[in-house]
Parts: sequence; structure tokens; C-alpha cells
Amino acid sequence: MFVHSIDPLGIGMDKDGFRKFLEEKKFRGTTQRTYFIGARQFEKWLFKNTRKESIEYADEGEIRGWAALVKKEHPTSPTNYIQGLRLYYQFKRDSKEQIVKKILGEIPSPPRTGQNTIPW
Repeated sequence: MFVHSIDPLGIGMDKDGFRKFLEEKKFRGTTQRTYFIGARQFEKWLFKNTRKESIEYADEGEIRGWAALVKKEHPTSPTNYIQGLRLYYQFKRDSKEQIVKKILGEIPSPPRTGQNTIPW
């Protein structure tokens, strides 16, 4: 009998716990979704490229490789996706959060326009 609740990839990310963690952090729905997607994309990439079944087994080189791909695919907003991975490691209380923080710190900020774009 086929069970629909089983992840078809059999990958081990704690999806329900991570969603609850994001809700408790009081992120808006779209932000929660973006961060969740970021962590989930890394998980899928990791499984596809290394056959590792959990984000917890990733090493720094693999995290950096995925971050480089995200920067290439999402040049205007790579930090949104990478931040999702950082938050997942924070949720799991994993020391790899520091690696992701370092990667985020290496991404240049977009140039400032000098003025608010919202007229108050």
C-alpha cells in the first residue's frame, strides 16, 4: 500500500519541526515559505549530488558549492535562500550555522540608492 505522507526522496529533513520553528520566530507566511524552500533546495541538491540523506551530513565544501549555485541562479536575492539554510541549522542547533553565517557575510550588499523609495 502506498503511503502519501512519506517523502518520495526519503530525505531526512525535519520539515514539520522547521515550519513550527519559523512560525515561532514570527516570520510572515511568504518569508517562512522562502526560508523553507531554501533549506529544502539545499537538501535536494545535496542528495542529488552526494547521495547524503540529511542536511546534517553536509560539509563546508558542499554548503559553499550550493551557495555558489544559488548566487548564480538568484543573483538579486541569494541571501533569502541561504538564510533559510542558516535558520535550519539554527533550528537543529548545529554548528554549521556559523559556516552559513560566514558565507552570508561574504555576499556583497546591494548598492544603496541614497534615498527612501517610499515617500512618507
